[in-house]
Parts: sequence; C-alpha cells; structure tokens
Amino acid sequence: MIIASLTALALQAAPAGLEGIWDVALYFSADAPPSATTMVLSPEENGTLDGEFYGSAFGAARHAERNGTTAFTAVTEDSSGPYLHSGRLMPDGRIEGQTFSVGRDFLMLWTAERREELAE
Repeated sequence: MIIASLTALALQAAPAGLEGIWDVALYFSADAPPSATTMVLSPEENGTLDGEFYGSAFGAARHAERNGTTAFTAVTEDSSGPYLHSGRLMPDGRIEGQTFSVGRDFLMLWTAERREELAE
C-alpha cells in the first residue's frame, strides 16, 4: 500500500525537463528550411501544463511521465480553429513533436531545444 502511494506521487511529480522557454523549428515542408517560433512550458505537479505555443496560450494541456518517458499535449486556437500539439522529451534533452491544425487540415512536425539562459 505504501509503495503504491509513493509510486502514484512519483508519477504525478512535475517533470523538470519540460520547464522553460523552448526554441522550436517548424517543418512545414520537406523541401523548405524550417521556420522558427517559441514555446513556453510550465508543468504543474497535478498533471496540468501552463504555457503557450506560437504566441497562443494553452487552452487545455496535460503532461505525464511513465517509465522514463515524458510527454505532453496541449490545445491552442486561432481564427481557423483548434491546434492539437503533442511532444515527447527525448534522451538528448530535445522535444520532438507534432501539431495538427483542424481548421487548416495539416499535420506539421517540429523539434524544440531549450533556450539557454542569457548571461547577466
């Protein structure tokens, strides 16, 4: 019983690896260089996720960590409709993800690298 409770608490802990500002490379086309944007992630211990992607605040968002894999999903919206984003934190510290635009009917792959803190 105690082990199960400790395991449940460990699974709910906010993964520190997601926290921060991320520089995102968006791959719109296989024959074009990626475009750039930022993503801000702030995971909470209860599994919710605050943040923004491509300048739009998350509406609904969740994160989870299981068996060493950290993943998240979030929804943003603009005048064309909702965007469904998801990503996984890779062993090298990058995030690999994808975004599905319901209104514009495309699936876009992207990668993100944590922005280095600027020296003062």
